[in-house]
Amino acid sequence: FNTKRGGSDAIHFYSVYEGRVVKTFQDNDLLFITSPKFSDDGHRIVFNAVDRKGYSDLYIFDLVEDRVFRITNDYYNDQDPSFGLSDQQVIFSSDRTGGKFSGKYNLFTINLNNYEIEYISYLNANNHAPVISHKKDLLLFTSDLNGVRNLYEIPVVDGRFSNKVNKI
Repeated sequence: FNTKRGGSDAIHFYSVYEGRVVKTFQDNDLLFITSPKFSDDGHRIVFNAVDRKGYSDLYIFDLVEDRVFRITNDYYNDQDPSFGLSDQQVIFSSDRTGGKFSGKYNLFTINLNNYEIEYISYLNANNHAPVISHKKDLLLFTSDLNGVRNLYEIPVVDGRFSNKVNKI
């Protein structure tokens, strides 16, 4: 869980077995931390943070190496990260949409091997809170595609996100 601690936020790791916080991550250059999510192996956490310059970017904290890695570093507002189809992929919402839907929040992936960013969705809507289903066959997210925020899904076909968006 994350909390305010002094002038910045911290992520605390609570052991249900020990009944106490066993580890705390805090970086004084990261003022606001949101949306922490574990990788499947439990060794890393991806999260969104706002730095002292006001940039909202994505980070990974590696619990084994006890190090933080910044995975985006730009003026776009990156939000709601989660690990994707593998622990080498992060899915997130961002206003980096270009073209006719410029400024809308769409869904993207970033490959952690080469930091290449690709669109998952390109919609005239604000799409947020993406999460992969346990079977890794659906990407679930919220969207205002029909004017009201609802739950939507994108099927995963042959290890790739399809172009089909379904309202749930």
